[in-house]
Amino acid sequence: MAKHPKPEEIVAKLRQADVLISQGQSVADAIRALGVSSVTYYRWRCEFGGLKSDQVRRMKDLETENTRLRKAIADLTLDRPRGRRAQQSAGSADKVATLTLWAPVAAGADEGARGSILGKPAGRIGAGHPFDVNA
Repeated sequence: MAKHPKPEEIVAKLRQADVLISQGQSVADAIRALGVSSVTYYRWRCEFGGLKSDQVRRMKDLETENTRLRKAIADLTLDRPRGRRAQQSAGSADKVATLTLWAPVAAGADEGARGSILGKPAGRIGAGHPFDVNA
């Protein structure tokens, strides 16, 4: 199993690479001198670049505390009884409204035989309605 360096060690290696690069070595030679891959170097540079050892230590402590607090909140959220609103919406899920589609009109059937939408009878547009074509 590979050894995972501590954040302080990573910062020290990044500083060592900076020194080697400032002395005129290429980035590839500096990475080789550190004994890590270029992917690892650039990942470290992205995560820890420009930080000091004490800042890295503080950042890791905060990440650990953040993880602990997120777990505590998740546990409290699961343990808490559901509110009245959530219980009402869960109960109404059992009463799902059914949608009645338009039935095909048989030859000679009147408009009332078409069916209904949402339980409302299909009716005609009355006289005086803006969409009345017979007016």
